[in-house]
Amino acid sequence: SAQSCYLATFHESTACYSWKLIWKSWAPPRVKFFHWLANQDRCWTAERLV
Repeated sequence: SAQSCYLATFHESTACYSWKLIWKSWAPPRVKFFHWLANQDRCWTAERLV
């Protein structure tokens, strides 16, 4: 099943819960969103746009 395949793929992998620190902070939503994008390596900086 899809569930067993998913569990086999991520068996004994480490989880990262940095998103909790981002979204539970007192920062404005736009700052949270930018930090989340940076954490996911999805910021469209000049280097990435090239």
